[in-house]
Amino acid sequence: MKQADSPETAKRLLELQELDSNIMRLTKRLEDMPEKRAILQTRKKRVEVDALLQKAKLLSSRLEKDISRLDDECRSLGSRIDTEQAKVMSGSVTNPKELVAITREMDSLKRRRDKLEVDEVILMQKAEKATAQTAVITKALDQLAKQEEDQKAQFVEVGSKVQDETARLTVQRTRIAGSLPADILARYDEIAKAKGGVAIGHLDGKSCSACRMQLPAEETEKLHKGPALATCPACRRMLVVDLPGGEVE
Repeated sequence: MKQADSPETAKRLLELQELDSNIMRLTKRLEDMPEKRAILQTRKKRVEVDALLQKAKLLSSRLEKDISRLDDECRSLGSRIDTEQAKVMSGSVTNPKELVAITREMDSLKRRRDKLEVDEVILMQKAEKATAQTAVITKALDQLAKQEEDQKAQFVEVGSKVQDETARLTVQRTRIAGSLPADILARYDEIAKAKGGVAIGHLDGKSCSACRMQLPAEETEKLHKGPALATCPACRRMLVVDLPGGEVE
């Protein structure tokens, strides 16, 4: 019997397939870890909340500028009112018409100032609400940042165990792969690449364990009369037929 077709080679190929299947499972588990999804969801929420924070800060900044502008205008009007008041009080203006004109101007300036002061109070109330909203959003953002850090720590803890197990199995795979004939290993790798990582099955009754196709009786009889390592007529994967002592699971 050729070494490539020997029961020992077939047994090692099955062991290699089992290791590869477990490594694929662990790799997928690492990619699909709930902790990873939780981190991504929290990160997305942080982006959304940060956008709200920037809007709140922009609103606060705009309100502060408007308040400052109104405050400057109120002071300017107050200064003009004081100037006109000083003219009246100084006695330097004696023309009745001019005095009436100054009085009317002062009244107009006062009405304008009163309106600006009301507008300023309204803006200050809005600014106070915007500041409170900014504080609430900032607190929520800080909580999300803490939540993400905790999730990262959990991901590292769980992920490290998965990675350690993957590394352990990879060492075993390297050892078994190194014990196989080069041509058999190359064929195994080629089939695995083409068949979603499953390169070999075993004859389970009249079916291939890899593709689950039931083979005709004459095919199974022919396979049993041949070497321990054959090819599945249905899926063209490598097929382990018989091993001594019924070692095929």
